[in-house]
Amino acid sequence: AQAVLGLIGGWIEDYNENHPHSGLKMRSPREVIAAQTEIA
Repeated sequence: AQAVLGLIGGWIEDYNENHPHSGLKMRSPREVIAAQTEIA
């Protein structure tokens, strides 16, 4: 369990930074947030 808990932070970071989402037109969540921030 400790090994998994140590890896979760990296998994979340990868999911938000690098993983494209079809619901976001194949962009990562952070890319979408950055694009919205630039517009505002």
